[in-house]
Amino acid sequence: MWRRVLYACMGIFMPIIASTQNALLSGNLGSAAGEAGLTTAEAEWLIAAFVGAAAFANLVVIKGRQQFGIMFFLITLLGVNVATGLLLIAAPCFATLIINRASNGLMVSTSVAGGVYYLIQTLPKSHRVMAIAIAITSLQIAIPLAALIPVEALTRSGNYGFACLGTAFAALQLALVLLLPLPKTNMGRVFEKMDGISALLLCGMSICLASFLTFGRTMWWTDTPWIGWLLVGTIGFGAAALAVELCRTRPLLQIDWLSTGTIFRFALVAIMERLLLSEQNTGAIGLLGHAGLLNDQYHTLYLLVILGMVAGLRHHALRRAGPALWCHSGAQIGYEPFHLHHLCLCHHAEYRQRHRGGPAGQYPVLLRTLCPDRVQFTPRRHSQSLPRHGGSRPKWCFQHPFGSIRHHGVSEPVRFRGRPGALRRHSDRPLPHRAASHAIHEQAPLMTDTHPLPPDQNAPPPGKTASGGVPAAPPSGAVWHPPRRSITILSVVALLAFIAIGCVLATFGLAPFGTEGVSTDDAYVQGHVTIVAPEVPGYIEGVFVTDFAPVHKGQLLVQIDESTYRARVAQSEADLASRQAALDNNRQNQASARARLDQRQAALMTAQAHLTRSTADHRRQAALVGDQSVSRVEYDSGLDALRSDQAALRQAQADIRAAQADVKAADVQEEVLSAQVRQAAATLDSARIDLGRTHIRAASDGVIGRTGGTHIGAYVGAGTALFSLVPRERWVVAEYKEAQTGNIRIGQAASFTVDGLNGQKFTGRVFRIAPATGSEFAVVKPDNATGNFVKIPQRIGIYIAVDPNQPNADRLAPGMSVESYVATPPQSSSDSARPTADNGTAGTQTP
Repeated sequence: MWRRVLYACMGIFMPIIASTQNALLSGNLGSAAGEAGLTTAEAEWLIAAFVGAAAFANLVVIKGRQQFGIMFFLITLLGVNVATGLLLIAAPCFATLIINRASNGLMVSTSVAGGVYYLIQTLPKSHRVMAIAIAITSLQIAIPLAALIPVEALTRSGNYGFACLGTAFAALQLALVLLLPLPKTNMGRVFEKMDGISALLLCGMSICLASFLTFGRTMWWTDTPWIGWLLVGTIGFGAAALAVELCRTRPLLQIDWLSTGTIFRFALVAIMERLLLSEQNTGAIGLLGHAGLLNDQYHTLYLLVILGMVAGLRHHALRRAGPALWCHSGAQIGYEPFHLHHLCLCHHAEYRQRHRGGPAGQYPVLLRTLCPDRVQFTPRRHSQSLPRHGGSRPKWCFQHPFGSIRHHGVSEPVRFRGRPGALRRHSDRPLPHRAASHAIHEQAPLMTDTHPLPPDQNAPPPGKTASGGVPAAPPSGAVWHPPRRSITILSVVALLAFIAIGCVLATFGLAPFGTEGVSTDDAYVQGHVTIVAPEVPGYIEGVFVTDFAPVHKGQLLVQIDESTYRARVAQSEADLASRQAALDNNRQNQASARARLDQRQAALMTAQAHLTRSTADHRRQAALVGDQSVSRVEYDSGLDALRSDQAALRQAQADIRAAQADVKAADVQEEVLSAQVRQAAATLDSARIDLGRTHIRAASDGVIGRTGGTHIGAYVGAGTALFSLVPRERWVVAEYKEAQTGNIRIGQAASFTVDGLNGQKFTGRVFRIAPATGSEFAVVKPDNATGNFVKIPQRIGIYIAVDPNQPNADRLAPGMSVESYVATPPQSSSDSARPTADNGTAGTQTP
């Protein structure tokens, strides 16, 4: 009993732990890339390496397990994964990280298969069909389980935590596999020499396709030419592999069976089911991630998701022994319909615990809708015995349609013996286990594959029919071989591949359909869009334009009520006249003051003459008064005259100073009044300008935008936007990646197609190159000095002038999306050394 418990734990543990190792990196890709110093493109190579290796394992490793056994592949691939993990720890770099991711992709496929085999060992024979459902459903736990581990613990010291933890997971798996080995399976020689060629071609196809899908969404499909070459490689490798397989007698892939409508419908349903069930691990988390949440903030959500998944597994295990999908024809009834149906029901039960009537519940409806001839809902019980038929039909793995769309692993290879039969889904009542155990017992204890099938001892003799009217089997030992293909079929395959490659080359603009140059769809038409706004407030008196009306320079657009401004003009004119009159009056006063000054100066001269005469008379009288020649009275009279003349002189001088002050005051008053006159004149000019601004006119030729609320009677303030005027000058601003601008020069020919004009092509020329990247002009610049750094390609603006006289050039509107192309022939060393004009403006005319 204890051994069964250990094997059951191993069966659940191995798929979860194998997928968790990849989920640790894929869930924290941005942080891991920044810690490792990888660019965004280099980080995507890690995902491409894992997906390509896993897809390759889904296609070709199945035969290896048939020939060498499941234990050989488990031990080998787990050992390789441990070795690459140790190499990553010892020499952490991009190359070792890629090798480790590829080995993990190869290991996951076999680990999931090993988990199925471990579960088969522990389940009763009647319930072994649940092994695949449990193993595949348990894979869903990997992503939320990996997200519970702190990001800092994984990315510290150059992703040292991730390398150690991933290696520990692989080493733990290897140790447990060695302690609890699986029983040996039936093995036989199934590989052929041509399998190596097919495997190489399929490997190339898987790697190219995984890389194309991975890089297309990040570097964009048509911006990077080598992404187109990846798609060309996918088609080329796929067509070559298809041609090789069609020519083989025992092919690696059974093309006849894969090309049936049943398999196509099943693959379509599997893809739709996988997309619907990606909501928890991808949709919800992606939405929260865009909102700014980090992995550390998802712990509660992920715990609830894990609990829901475990509850779903328990619900499935307790209630369902399993409605079966039947195969009505073929050599033997296989386990595959049971596995497929249990896969659907297990997902339904698991997600129904969290989403009543959720997306997984629609899977049986989709299956029945797309496969009406294969799926029937019926309560009919299984018969007591199942028909058995001889003969051998092609066998292939049902895991590829389901596993190829998974990001982190695949299911156990389940194979049909015989032609895929009709599928029936039964009701929820317990399945009579007799029929299921009868089929499972055929290859207990493990599901094995042999080719060709052993003879069926219970089959009816040749030529007769078995019970139920089914034709008898061919003689034992007969081996079915696919028919050889004619040269016509191979020619059709080659022609279709040639056409597909040509279409891809033309789509991506690759040689011979493309020319040397760079292109981007991050480009837009731009122009000097002018906002028309009044400079003076007032009520709108007239609107003379309509929406999208063409206008000419100087054309009247809007009339604002001018009565207030006319009154201001009249008031300013009157004030100017008053100031001018005051100035003229002051000038008259100034002339009078100057005349009085002249008069005072003449009086001063008279006083000076009288004083000179009085002084001479006084001196003569003073000389004669001693000898009594002049009487004392005359002497005193002369002295009084002298003193009187002196006083008159001082009075005349004072009058002159007063007259000079009057003249100066008149001059100052003239300056004041002159300034007032000029102020009044300026006020008048301003009033006249404001009056003129009531007439809003077009500043240039162009087209009016939406007039909006501009209507008669509306009050508008100064600076209120009325509408836009779009001038006729246009140019294109194309934001090219910095790696694309190495050969772009001023004056190079350019072209662009406009989405809004049905892809019409316009020509132009490069006339300006931005002096810095767009991030340098941002208001908030990124700080790359702290935290993890992930190199993001910067973009540089390239300005393209539109050539004149082109049809529909007038319909180019600013803001229209375009796809631009600049012809950039490879530049020689001499050209690169030649200096160019500063910023590309010399010799060019910019809009």
